[in-house]
Amino acid sequence: MTGPSVRGPGVAGDVIRPSVSATEQFALWSDEPSPTDLLSFGAVAATVTDALLDERLNPVALGLSGAWGSGKTTVLGLVHQELDARNSPEATVIVVPTDPWRYDPATGAKESLISEVLDRLSNEVERTEDKGDKAKKLIKRLVGRVN
Repeated sequence: MTGPSVRGPGVAGDVIRPSVSATEQFALWSDEPSPTDLLSFGAVAATVTDALLDERLNPVALGLSGAWGSGKTTVLGLVHQELDARNSPEATVIVVPTDPWRYDPATGAKESLISEVLDRLSNEVERTEDKGDKAKKLIKRLVGRVN
């Protein structure tokens, strides 16, 4: 804060800071996920990752709920990091981050999500050296999960 503090009339302890802007006095919380694990959600992310990678739970669905600002997106980011850390040449988990709030209302949510998944799979196939074999494996796994 800048400038001197001046005690004003009224309730004892009221402080008037004429040189502090309203934005500084009434700062809003950021709506962005934290890049740092400030709430020790790393253990939650590791447990979720264990469940996602457990073949006995295949298929698995993950539901994450909480109040605004409770850390849901931060937890998802930590799970993404944990999955990336556990990837190997033999077994790779492809994460498709999505933000339904940014979907075009003219396009249905289902179509937008499917498009994002297919784009991500396409990028993964192009990234690998042996494109044909990798694509066949990915498609067989996808068909196996759909059926």
